[in-house]
Amino acid sequence: MILRLPNPSLMAILTLVVSVGGQAPAMGQVESAVARDSQEATEAAQLIQQLAASEYSKRIAAQKRLGQLGEAAIAPVKAALETSSGEQRIRLKSVLRQLEAASFDGRLAALQKSQSPSDAVKLPEWARFEALFGSSRQSVKLYERLIIAETELFRIADRSVPSLRTTLQIRAEELVDDKQKKRLSVDSVAAILFLASNNEIILRSNTSTNVTDCIHGDFEKALNGKDGDSLLKLVGQWILRKPISVSRPLKFARQYRMPEGLQLARRTLRGPVRKGEGAEAMMLIKEQGTRDDIEVLESLFDPRHPEYNKTGGEGVVFRGRRLNDQYVCLNADLALSLAIAMRGGHPFDFGFRADRRNAPPAQFAFTEASAGFISNAERAAALAAYRKAYNR
Repeated sequence: MILRLPNPSLMAILTLVVSVGGQAPAMGQVESAVARDSQEATEAAQLIQQLAASEYSKRIAAQKRLGQLGEAAIAPVKAALETSSGEQRIRLKSVLRQLEAASFDGRLAALQKSQSPSDAVKLPEWARFEALFGSSRQSVKLYERLIIAETELFRIADRSVPSLRTTLQIRAEELVDDKQKKRLSVDSVAAILFLASNNEIILRSNTSTNVTDCIHGDFEKALNGKDGDSLLKLVGQWILRKPISVSRPLKFARQYRMPEGLQLARRTLRGPVRKGEGAEAMMLIKEQGTRDDIEVLESLFDPRHPEYNKTGGEGVVFRGRRLNDQYVCLNADLALSLAIAMRGGHPFDFGFRADRRNAPPAQFAFTEASAGFISNAERAAALAAYRKAYNR
């Protein structure tokens, strides 16, 4: 089946998706967009004919309605201008100016000329951007840069933000290619982070992983430049969206001491802790958290904690699983050692092994080699000592 697309921008979007990823958006989405544009183009053709009607009221009504149609009406109006004359041609020129000014390209051109929030507000995602950065001239300039860097993504967002899912997926997949990574500009990464952080867009897990993967290279170098604070804000919005794989965002947040990282760590530890994600979240809690966060750590190792998931059976359990699971053991043991350190104690005094016996808590190596027990008996003894020392 051949789909005839009256809207050039839609054709460009579909071409981008097919050429890069080898697959088109869901047919329902495409057919819906095609049907809408086809209806507007058909209506535009009828209204163009009505511009030549003998009744003045019909010509006025046709011109008014024609100017209200979307970008799909631009091509028919341009085509009609080539053969029209007289009053009809004058009205067509007026309508074309109106349509082009209202189009995405027209609104973007107006923003580039004015650098004004009054023009930015007419473009997609400005409200969310303004909530992050305000409406200063510098903020408007950054917003314009993001649009210029990823114009097609913003063009799609102009039509429907949720429909960005497929194109963002394809765009993020490009990041896997090392050659493409080298060509990816800082503004492109910033634009992708900004758009992908919108929770209205349902992202696949591999898409979120690829988006996170772009926070490196030139982008990371730019964090030390004049746009560093703004770029970190964009990263912060990204790592707080749900759901994404959290291990690498947590590492990044630890490195740059981002407040959003602490929020992500707390959220991670209050949910089902997955393998190595727990270690990154707990280390961030220790480095940036407060004493109030100790309770979150206690929920990971103390069966008496109200949020601890108890089950029947013999032996110690952790969130409903026996402690013979490697990651569950490591997460529980690490949480206990960190809680001890955050209370000012030394893990070694509670049965943890240490490379340096006299090292202060701050220098204790919170690793598998030192912050882990080899048996449930050792683990139970350490927990009992913790409860006694801190009246838990």
